[in-house]
Formats: sequence, C-alpha cells, structure tokens
Amino acid sequence: MITQHILVMRDSGGDTMSDSYGAGAVSPLSRLTPGQEFVIDAFDAEAMDENLICRLEHLGFQAGNRGICLYRNPGKGSLAFRINGSVIALRVEDAAMIRAVCMEKEKEKTVCVMLTGNPNVGKSTVFNRLTGLHQHTGNWPGKTVELAEGSYSYLYPDSHGAVDTVKQYRVIDLPGTYSLQARSEEERVTADALKARLADVVVVVCDASCLERSLRFALEVREMCTGEIREEQNCSNFGDGKAKTSDRDDSVRRPVSVVLCVNLCDEAEKKGFTIDYERLEQLTGCPLVRTCAARGKGIEDLKKAVAECTAGTSMEACSAGAAEIYSPDRQKDAENGRRREIACRAAEIVKQTVQVKDERYWHRDYRIDRFLTSPVTGSFCMLFLLFILFWLTITGANYPSEFLASLFNWMSMKMEILLRAVHCPDLPAGLWLDGIWKVSSWVVSVMLPPMAIFFPLFTILEDLGYLPRVAFHLDGCFKKCHACGKQALTMCMGLGCNAVGVTGCRIIDTEKERLAAILTNSLIPCNGRFPALITLITMFFAGGSAFAGGLVMCMAVLLSVFMTFLVTALLSALLNRGKQSCFILELPPYRKPQFGQILIRSLLDRTMFVLGRAVMAAAPAGALIWLLANVRITGGGPGTDARTLLSVITGVLDTPAAFIGLDGSILLAFILGFPANEIVLPAILMCYLAQGSLVEIPALGQLKALLLANGWTMETALCVLVFTLFHWPCATTCMTIHKETGSRKWTAAAFLIPAACGCVLCGGIHLFFSLLDGYLLF
Repeated sequence: MITQHILVMRDSGGDTMSDSYGAGAVSPLSRLTPGQEFVIDAFDAEAMDENLICRLEHLGFQAGNRGICLYRNPGKGSLAFRINGSVIALRVEDAAMIRAVCMEKEKEKTVCVMLTGNPNVGKSTVFNRLTGLHQHTGNWPGKTVELAEGSYSYLYPDSHGAVDTVKQYRVIDLPGTYSLQARSEEERVTADALKARLADVVVVVCDASCLERSLRFALEVREMCTGEIREEQNCSNFGDGKAKTSDRDDSVRRPVSVVLCVNLCDEAEKKGFTIDYERLEQLTGCPLVRTCAARGKGIEDLKKAVAECTAGTSMEACSAGAAEIYSPDRQKDAENGRRREIACRAAEIVKQTVQVKDERYWHRDYRIDRFLTSPVTGSFCMLFLLFILFWLTITGANYPSEFLASLFNWMSMKMEILLRAVHCPDLPAGLWLDGIWKVSSWVVSVMLPPMAIFFPLFTILEDLGYLPRVAFHLDGCFKKCHACGKQALTMCMGLGCNAVGVTGCRIIDTEKERLAAILTNSLIPCNGRFPALITLITMFFAGGSAFAGGLVMCMAVLLSVFMTFLVTALLSALLNRGKQSCFILELPPYRKPQFGQILIRSLLDRTMFVLGRAVMAAAPAGALIWLLANVRITGGGPGTDARTLLSVITGVLDTPAAFIGLDGSILLAFILGFPANEIVLPAILMCYLAQGSLVEIPALGQLKALLLANGWTMETALCVLVFTLFHWPCATTCMTIHKETGSRKWTAAAFLIPAACGCVLCGGIHLFFSLLDGYLLF
C-alpha cells in the first residue's frame, strides 16, 4: 500500500498548504520519466526570473498541485506535463528549477472486461474497435475453446479531477450465445466465464433491430452478475492464468457491473425503429451506450461507461427505476419458469421503449432469400459463387507468386555471396540455403498469393451473411447423413485451412456430430493443396484455360463434398453416441461488407496466422529433406556407388505406391509434405532430378515434359490429383485435432480416414486403367 503522510509546503505567496499523497523523494521536474506523477514542492527563486515564476503559477505550477509527466520531445530538450487539466511543455533547464515530490504510486490493476451477447450482433466488431490490433488468442482453462483477447488504455479523471489516470483494460471476447443454459461447447464456455465472475465489468452487446431477444440474455446476465453468491469451490485461472479467484474474496463472489451496449443503431433507424434509449436504460437498470461499431461511433462512450463502472461512479439510480419491471425473486424457481419470467420482462421493456414504423421491414431480405435458398436457383448460385471464388484465385495468384519467387531467389543469391565472404563451411551453408531457406521461401511464394485472394473473398461472403444460407441449403443432405447442417460452415472454413475448420466444429451441439465433422474436415482441400491442384489441372486437364481450370477445380471440390457426405454417413452409423441434434441456425440480415475490416481480418488474422504456422512447420522439413538428399550410404562392397537416403527410401516405396497408381518419388513427396502440403510438388521434382535441394518449378510446358519423361501418364496425373485431394492432414491440423478431441485415438482416426479414402480411390483408378489397357490390348 501507499504510505500516507502529510507534507507541509509553502507556496509563492507564503500561505501554508497540506495534502495527502504517496511518499516519494523530492527532485527537479527535469528528472521525471514519462508516466511519473508528482506534486509541486517549490521554485528555485534565486535562479528563476520573477515573471517566469508568476507565469508558471498561472499555468498551474503551484505548490501542492498534482501533475503527471507525459513525454519528452525527440531531441530530449523539452518535457510535456499535464497539470490542472492542461498539457504544458517546458524546457529541461526551466523544469530543473522546479522541485517536485515524485509520487510512488501503486501499480494499477488491469481491469478485466468481458464482451458477451447473442451471435450476429456485431460483438466482434465492438471488440476490434476497442482493442485495435492489440489482440491475441487465449484458452479457457480446462476447455478447448479459444477466446479472442486484447487490451486498451483509457485516460480517466481521478477523484481530484485534475489528473488523468491511465488504466489498462483487458478485453475478452466470449463466444456468442442466446442463453446461460448452454448447449454447445462455445456456449458452455461463455456461461462458465460469466458464472465464475472473474470479470470486473461485463458488456452485453445487443442488436438494436432485434432488441427483445438481446434483452432476454442481457437481463439473465444482469440477474446473475449483480447479486452476491457464496462460492463452494475455487475457480480455475482464466485465460493466461493471471486472473485467480484469490484476487477476490475467498467466500463470496462479488457483484459484477453490467453495461448494456446497444449496437447496430444505424441499421435499426434504416428499418424504421424508434427507440427511447433513456427509458430503456431506466428499465434495464444498466448503464446504456449506443454504438455503431462498424463506423466507430459510440466506442469512446463505451470506454467511458466501463471506466465509470470500475471507478464506482456508475448510474446506481437505474436500479431503482427498474424496480417497476425488474424485481427478481431470489427464491429458487424452476429454470423454465425463470426463463418465461425474463422473457415477459424483455417483452414489456420493448413494448415501452420501441416503436416500428413499418412492420414489413424484413421483406427485402425475404425476397433475396427466396432466390438464394430455393432448391433450383439456390444450388445454381452456390455453384456459381464457388466457381467465381476459384477462378479469381487461379487467375490472380500467378503474377504475385512469380514476383515473390524471383524476390526470394535474389535474396538467396545475396546470402550465398555473404556466406562465401565469411568463409562459412559447406555443411551449415547448404543446410540453411538449400534446405531451410529454400523450403520456407517456396511455401511463402506459393501459398501467400492464393490465400491473400481466397481469404478476403471468403470473408466478403461471410460479411454479406451468405454462408449461413449455405448451411441452410445443405442441411437436407446432412440430415440424410445423420449430421448437422452447421457442418457446411466448418467445411467452408476448411477450404481456407483445415485446422481452422476443425476449430470451427465447436458450433455443433452434439458430441457425435461434432466428432464426425472433425474427422471428415480434412476431406475438404485446404489452401495449401490449391497450388498443386491448380498446377496439375492446368497442365493435364484444362489445356491452359483459366475458365476450364475453374470448372475442373469446382468438380474436384464437389467430389470432396460428396466424399464428406459419404464418410459422415458411415461415421454417424458407427458412432452410436446419442440422438441427432435439431438444426437451429440464425440467418442474419444481409449487410454491406466492411472492406477495411475485411482486409485486416483476412490478411492479418487469417492469412498471416496460417502462413506463419506453415513456415514454422516447413523450416524443419527443409532441413530434413536436405539431409535425406545429401547423406549418402553404400549398399555393397568396394566400388559400389553410394546412394542417397532419398533414393533408397524411394526404391522401397515404389512397390506399395504402384498399387495406387503412383511411384516411390510421389509417395515420398507426400510423406515429406506432412509438415506443409505446399512442398509436395517441388519434392517430387527433387527426387526425379536427383538434386541435393528442392527444385524450382519451371514453366508449365517444361514441367509437363519433365513429368512425362519420368513415366507420368494420364492415369498418374489423375491419381496424383485424387491423392492430393484425399490424404492425411498436415501436422498443424493433426495437432489441432488432438487439442480439440483430447484423444490420440481420434487423432489417429482423423489421420487414417482421408488417407484410406485416397488409397481406395487411387487403387480403383489404377484398376480401371489396367483393365482398360488389357481390353485395348485384347
């Protein structure tokens, strides 16, 4: 604690003043560091001009006044201080003649703020506006669900009103839920986080155009957070393990402040809603803030409301005003009765505060849905958008990929010159340049351009509100497979990254359907397989046409979807774990995409995150490939030619690979591509050319001639294409599956199921071509 004492000082007029503050040493203002608080002690009257002293006193530099040192200028010749609500800059030599008592202030506790609310209310947008890009991912203890976490700083006047106190706020974005009676894994995490009462403030984000449903959840949260409840056992640490129940009272969970954030106010106004926000604030008994998070409006008001709650100056009068509707009975009622009571309260509040000019405001979305979700036009639109997505990805990725490849080659040459100049030994130089660097740069140059195109396009469909319509459209197919239509959303995520798709399976309610979705997600080709698929399709099946390539790519993805349906049906029959869940999915209103947020979310949050994980897996793989290609062994007596480990393993794999229409070099390339699928094709070339490092892919015509010279036929190309679609998931996806299921058995099953599908299909193709060749010979 701060040691309190009374310091007697004399100001310029000779009057005595006293104040209470933290103990500290007396030093010149010039020695203060940015962020340090102080109390003015006295001037050096002998060294200072009387007019300067008078001017400083007028600006607030009087004995006993408190202030804070803000920053120094770049040349460190001046300092800026905040005192009496103003920012004053002084030169160092003038500040050296003012004595001040440095405040030894106790470190401010970081305020924990939890964001919660229904899905599709703009909660993530509010989170991004609050935290900017200062966010990372943490884990709820004992769970497998990841939570977005960020932080921000806010200046709030202290009790004296003269100095702004900088507080740090830790913001946790909880998964969206409709009630504290959780059904899915994500909803359980939200309910557990709120019931643990580890937050200082809970912000409930509501949709202004769907206020009644949002208020049901808000009232439920308010009722739970505002009372004192005895703890029966200590809770686990939250997030990064820094927040413990030991920070609070051991026997009582203290009340938590609740702030109501009514978002999407602009959409509500466009739809003809008139809301009495003051009356709404009184009836709910919570401080209320209006926001339009997409435009950044109301975010500062939200920060202020949170700060007021933590400072104890929130509007306590609201609770009394809410008594006429909100009077919770503390007796133990039945859960369904409590839900009905809360629903009645929410309906009554909306009746008193909301007016709608046109009850048919939803007909525009209805007309669009009739076209996008009908059996005929809906299927056509879904296939057309899929074709456009892949056509743009194929046509747009070539030029930036070539540019990145040439850039990395130039950097490689410069590094080679540098290593030669410092006389670096051949072994570490080759391991770095031809192994780690070449593989990692290949992954970046091949993987980054398609992702930089695919993810923004995918995010646009997500922002438009179209992806839930895809799940709605495909639910009939999944129902026949005894699965849930929400699995369509996880399949769409898998097109970007299978690890992300596996994580997205948390939205599925029942354990059986969630497990089936996890085990089959790798049947959908991820972004890392697109470069090889595009190259093979362009060379052997599309004749160089981007339009034909897009069609063949669509057919390949549809084959993956069909296999997903087939395997899901088999797994649903084998996994006899409970009944099939009901399909409940909110179809959000159509909204204009936020292109600025799309670029940030898709390029930084998704593209760079996935790319970083791929590079981390590709770097050790590059070292392993280089060692296999350069370590030689002798297989016989004197005079026997030494063979590389790579060629030895290739020879061993030739026999089993022949049964599925491949050869040893191709199968070894897929094995070496376990850390990252992007290195499969260059690894094939390295094996064929017997090179000591990965080989750059030449022009498509030269590449096709090289493959044909090494025994490739149309059968080989088709088998490689199918095996690229269906083989074991990458290392990152396997680690994610183990994290989600917590079981090595299910991780092994997720590894073997797509590999078995690929082997069966490729074996069937090989058998078909063998019978066809025999028939033609006959």
